[in-house]
Amino acid sequence: MSYLESRIEKSAEVISPYISNVQTASEICKTILQEVLTKLGVNDSQIGIDILTKDIISENEFETTLLEYLAPFPKKEIPKLRIKYVWSLLSAKPVNQPETNPPIWSQQKPIGQWSDLELLNLYNKECPPDVEDELNKRARGRYTIIFNNDGTVDVENSLYMIRKARIQEMPSTFMIKDQICQLYRIGEFPMDVLFECPVHSQILLVDGYCEECGKKWDTNQYDKNVFFRLITQSEKVDLRLYKDQSLEQLQGNFPKVFLQYKELKDEGRLPSLKRKLSKTRQGDPFRVSTHKVY
Repeated sequence: MSYLESRIEKSAEVISPYISNVQTASEICKTILQEVLTKLGVNDSQIGIDILTKDIISENEFETTLLEYLAPFPKKEIPKLRIKYVWSLLSAKPVNQPETNPPIWSQQKPIGQWSDLELLNLYNKECPPDVEDELNKRARGRYTIIFNNDGTVDVENSLYMIRKARIQEMPSTFMIKDQICQLYRIGEFPMDVLFECPVHSQILLVDGYCEECGKKWDTNQYDKNVFFRLITQSEKVDLRLYKDQSLEQLQGNFPKVFLQYKELKDEGRLPSLKRKLSKTRQGDPFRVSTHKVY
């Protein structure tokens, strides 16, 4: 059982008595807690555990997301103190890693003595250069890294590829469980997806914020934002009056735009609010790293 799974199991015991289907309540709660933490950016990686244990997520954010995921299940009302206790179990700082400890990569163990697995567990765009350099040396500059759909490293399969790369050339694609996967060299990453403002197509959002209109847009509500884009192209309205409405409400308030939206959707011609960064360039306002992205 992983570090995170053990915390989830203990936490599930606190709220499972409030799920009416008591025979499966514990498993339901464990699944919900896992989904809640995933949505908040928490996983078993070092970065995921840091997000969980270093006061980055607020108790209120956790409670709101938890209640959202619990909503479909029949349950008694969960006392707030139970939710507070669950959060304390999940977010407690590791006993063997107090806040004052240096990062794991700065400890005394020479980087050359680290295992491939230890290096891969730290590997990401913000990892220390010596981690990247050591991995690249072991991979002999060959294609080895596979990424999950959420952009995290597929550690298990990447570990296999690094070991293969020591003795032979590697392809840029590989079949895993009947699926073609893209392989990347160390220092290369999948393209970053950024979102345009629904109102100002020339502005890329930063955490949902548009500097032109001074508003935050929920990039998770992509279809709604596309509908806003169509409204701005055909109607002269103050969108601030409609920003908090659901997509269904917007469709009712703008029936002509809805007909256009439906037609374009059926034809696969809806406007795209997504942009993919292929490489960082000199002068690019989003040039935040020297890593290659594809």
